[in-house]
Amino acid sequence: MVLNSTAPSGIPDNITSPKSTSTECIIQWVPAENTGTDPDGWILGYKVYYNALNSSNVQTFTVTDANTTEVALSGLEEFENYVFHVVAFNVYGEGNVSQLGTCRTKEAGRNYRIKINRFIS
Repeated sequence: MVLNSTAPSGIPDNITSPKSTSTECIIQWVPAENTGTDPDGWILGYKVYYNALNSSNVQTFTVTDANTTEVALSGLEEFENYVFHVVAFNVYGEGNVSQLGTCRTKEAGRNYRIKINRFIS
């Protein structure tokens, strides 16, 4: 019996960022398929690589559960564009890179106090 001893060949798909705050982006994806017959080749988790659009400082968020398909990237800069991609990994390494996704954090809200003197009817 020949086992397929390679990194995952499946690619995470449908990369989206459905929600953001001023310091956080929610990232979602459709999981990559497990291929091959070697259990060691099955997907163990995902890595999300991300950075601000105008920065080369790439950061990594590692998910160690193959069933997790959503993460919250926090500690981001306010009102900034971010790019990200997702990669499945197994004991042999990382697979193919997903399509590029984007997210824009929101501008932080300001708290205003409004004093109402009277209502006009």
